[in-house]
Amino acid sequence: MAEAVRGKLERRTRELHDLLELGIFTQEEIKKIVKKREHYEYLLRRRTTRKSDFIAYIDYETKLEELRKRRKKAHGLNVSGYFSDTSLIEGLHTLYYQALVKFKDDVALWKQYFAFCKKHRSLRRLSKAYAQCLRYHGDCPEIWIDAAEWEFRSNTNTRAARALLQRGLRVNKSSKELMLEYFRLEVAYWQKMLKRAETLGIDVNAIEAEQVQAKKSRKSGEKKNDDDDDEGNDSGGDENPELAPTVRLDGAQRSKAASGVVSRMDREEAGLASDEDDDDDDDDDLFDAEQEQQEAQDMISTVLKESGKMDDSDDDHDDDETAAESASVVQSAHAAGSTFYSGVIPRLVFFNAIEQHPDDMHFRREFLEIYRCYPHTEASREVVYESLPVDNLDALELICRRPLDDHFIDATFTAAEKKEALEMSDLLFLRAVGQLPSPRLKAKHIEMLQDAVHTFAPSDKDTSADDDDDDNNLHSLAKQLLHDRCLLYVNAAAGVGDIDIGGNAPAVAVLQLAREHTDAGQHEEALATINRALADEELRQNADLWEAKVNITTTITTTATTATTATTAVADVLLEAATALHAGAAGDFAAALWQWHANARNIAAMQQAVRVAASKRCDNAQAICCAHLEFVADKEGLKAARDFVNWCITSTQAYGLELYLTWADQEVEHHATDAAVRHIFEEAVSRYGKWSPRLWLRYIQFEHDNGRPKESSQVRWRAVKTLTDPTVLEQLLTEHKLM
Repeated sequence: MAEAVRGKLERRTRELHDLLELGIFTQEEIKKIVKKREHYEYLLRRRTTRKSDFIAYIDYETKLEELRKRRKKAHGLNVSGYFSDTSLIEGLHTLYYQALVKFKDDVALWKQYFAFCKKHRSLRRLSKAYAQCLRYHGDCPEIWIDAAEWEFRSNTNTRAARALLQRGLRVNKSSKELMLEYFRLEVAYWQKMLKRAETLGIDVNAIEAEQVQAKKSRKSGEKKNDDDDDEGNDSGGDENPELAPTVRLDGAQRSKAASGVVSRMDREEAGLASDEDDDDDDDDDLFDAEQEQQEAQDMISTVLKESGKMDDSDDDHDDDETAAESASVVQSAHAAGSTFYSGVIPRLVFFNAIEQHPDDMHFRREFLEIYRCYPHTEASREVVYESLPVDNLDALELICRRPLDDHFIDATFTAAEKKEALEMSDLLFLRAVGQLPSPRLKAKHIEMLQDAVHTFAPSDKDTSADDDDDDNNLHSLAKQLLHDRCLLYVNAAAGVGDIDIGGNAPAVAVLQLAREHTDAGQHEEALATINRALADEELRQNADLWEAKVNITTTITTTATTATTATTAVADVLLEAATALHAGAAGDFAAALWQWHANARNIAAMQQAVRVAASKRCDNAQAICCAHLEFVADKEGLKAARDFVNWCITSTQAYGLELYLTWADQEVEHHATDAAVRHIFEEAVSRYGKWSPRLWLRYIQFEHDNGRPKESSQVRWRAVKTLTDPTVLEQLLTEHKLM
């Protein structure tokens, strides 16, 4: 080991001599650097290599490189080309390589190396690192996305980015993240080509018209040829053998033959990529409409193939069904145009994506948000909206919010148009609620109006008086609509006009009305609004309503001047909430109730809060028990604390390892006998000794801190034999210097 370490250090002597000759580091500093590197090299050659050793070494070398740069600049050494300019970076690359060989499953380490390569412009190494990482982590969409983004944004290689995302989708067929990024790439590339055509003065509409006309002519010619083939077949193949087709194509093959292209991914995988495909990008070439349209058709074929709509294999399968599915996708995507410049490629990606996730409306909204980031996407957005199902609440929300969402992205909207968009969205929601009076849809209506109030709030920026008046008017209108709709839903009114709203109120409407009453200083009215809502069994399970009631009650009791306004105590509300809510939400109120009584030093009431948390089996029940144990031990002594622990163990399920460790800490803190503390550890070991290294660590620490190294070694030996994975304990002991 020593020879290997010394040999590695000797190979870096030229770097150190260079740093010394340039005056960047002194002789003493060079010695410290050698000593530090030697220490880390020995750590890396231990029997059990740890990731933390590599990270510490890398961190040291990184800081050393930063210091070298600062001192070189301070010395006025602006000329590059010194050996030390690159040697430290090369050493860091070597360290990362060694670490990734050992810990190839660590995704975070791979990401750290990617960031390092990008920072130092090590592009070739970065490309290789992405390829190696994807061999081990092909099921990680984040890596595919990161690699494709680098190819597209930094390396300006659209083809490579597209190929990466397509291959990532092969491995992760249902990954929403990859589908969205693939869609974002195609939209960005489509917009890029539109801008290039506009810059060069190319009439895109004329090109599209020519392509559509050529397509119609081609279809007409194909139909005529098919008719001639049918006539030839009817007359008999022997009479005119030169007219008989020599090959019969199925639906998918006929489509591919008509397009006249083979997908780029097919050529790359078969090793048949042409010289044109080897170019990094074609952005610097002269604009060629035919070439662009041909590449667009190529991409269409690629999209269809990657989504499984085209199959070149010779296996027997239902060609008619596959062709029908492909035709359905293509027909939907062609609804807003069938040419590349109409945005057909992103639409194909969209329809292929929603086929795998048809019921996820939030997923479709992500596509809409991407479209809204770019101009000239109105027709494509219309296609997305037309694809929404009408029997889905989330889809109804997207449809109803559309006028307002479109306003958010269009800065040219006038105040009148903004007002019209707000009123239209409000009316669409009212009509939808009239047809489907669901509390969830009503809640979405209120949330839309809350967004409008926030959006139309007057800004602090310097604006003209007319703009301020328009903003104030819109803000007032949004606030008025919000108040009216909340009141409408809460009071279960008959509705606007002939619309029947129904009697169920969403919690968000109740909270909004209560907030308005509170802002106006009407705390009693706010509390009455909350209480009326909590009378409903469904709303009684809403933790936000109970939290609002607690806050309002606290305000009333602290500012009350008469007995009437202080009829409800905060503790009673907390107890009522903890009792009424389910286990997942009751824990916070039980903890608040315990703290409320702890501030008042009411141990009996605190015990009641513990009982509520234990009986409801709240997630934080054990934490409440530990806090109560510490309080009882401090105020009433060890005997009361032991009685409480015995009650927890025998009468509730609110105990675990944390309770035992807290119990042991209290025994030690209050100077209990070593035998009593050891009894607690032994009881805990009997329950949790097989899987808890932390328990054994605390046990070993107890014996070690009390000056019993022999007993500490015996406990450690027992732990190694008992634990299913003792390596974690060994690491903990090393960190706490107990080895």
